[in-house]
Amino acid sequence: MALCRFKEVFTLACISLLHVINAANFPSGCAYEDYSEAIGLYTCSFTNATFPLTYADFSSPIPQRLKVYDVNGTFTSPFSGFGAISISNTAYRAYLEISCATSGIIDLDSTSFSGMTHIQELRINNCIISDLPAGVFANLNLDFLEIEGGSITTTQSNSLQSLTISKLSNVPNPVGGISFKNVEFTGGNITAGFFDPLTSVLSITLDNCGIENLETSVFAQNTAVQSINLSRNRFTTLQHIFGGLTSLTFVNISFISWDCTCTNLWFTQWLASNYITLVGSYLCNTPTGYQNSKWSQYYYTECEIYDICKGIPGVRSGLVCYTWHQLIAYFALLIALTLTIIALIIFFNVRAKMVQTQRQIESKRKRVHTKIKEALIRGKDGQKAPASTSAPSYIKMPPRGWIDPPGGVM
Repeated sequence: MALCRFKEVFTLACISLLHVINAANFPSGCAYEDYSEAIGLYTCSFTNATFPLTYADFSSPIPQRLKVYDVNGTFTSPFSGFGAISISNTAYRAYLEISCATSGIIDLDSTSFSGMTHIQELRINNCIISDLPAGVFANLNLDFLEIEGGSITTTQSNSLQSLTISKLSNVPNPVGGISFKNVEFTGGNITAGFFDPLTSVLSITLDNCGIENLETSVFAQNTAVQSINLSRNRFTTLQHIFGGLTSLTFVNISFISWDCTCTNLWFTQWLASNYITLVGSYLCNTPTGYQNSKWSQYYYTECEIYDICKGIPGVRSGLVCYTWHQLIAYFALLIALTLTIIALIIFFNVRAKMVQTQRQIESKRKRVHTKIKEALIRGKDGQKAPASTSAPSYIKMPPRGWIDPPGGVM
């Protein structure tokens, strides 16, 4: 009965799902992904669909997630009417993904994402971006922005103006981050002030972006940032770029060909003293004698070590200082532990001897008891005790007195 009921419910669910799929409406050049994990995902070909895409042309379900692929050309005012959208399924992020054709170029302006204020995540993949103009992402409130692959020729100090990136509470697995990954920044530099508008961002990634130099103030306004990833770039030294970032917890600057000098490795002591975790391994490229050696080998051999004990007598071990009073405490603890072990050994040794003595006494007592018992048994067999050795009663003994010496009293 239960099995029949399950089959009935399952059949109705399948019919309902097919109804939803069949009821999806979308413009020519677009498609609706008809698998359950992609509810609300529409894909549109840049070459086949007519732009701008109009929100009213999508229904059942609403275009909560939209992907535009094979982009190659001007991406100006590509969306219309999407400001009316209301997120219906909180199990999925409202996101927009732009993927370029092979070697595809995308020309962005301030209208490229206007009216898409409902999206929580924006991804741009494998695009040759000639410029990130002023306010290109204006009025977006995102949990995550990622540009991966391709290249960026020019950035502006106000490219990210009026963009908010923060950890949104109403999305699954919130991040609150911006990521540039495997995208070449032409010239190897980021325009001063580029990240300044992102005062709420928690994570910044510049991974394998061809960065050759970072200005000291590059992250100065990102005071909420907790994680910075600068791995696999071309710079060989690093300026003091982490000052004032009181929330910073993790830094990844691995896979960098470091020019190891005592000055260039300033960040090792600074990060440690500010309780910031340095992620990854770090190898020297120069000097020649330390090529492919860990920076720590160079640093602790060649550099004058900062007085980590801060003037207090003590012993340094790596980046940890053991002051004299700590050493005394550890030594006293060691002595106490040693004395405790000795006392326990003596205690158990004495106890063992006492037990052995007690067993010997008990054994001797048992032997005596056995002899007495055997003697009593022999008495019952007729054996008598030895006769008395005192004189017979018929022999009269003279009374005891003084014995006069021969010749009388002297």
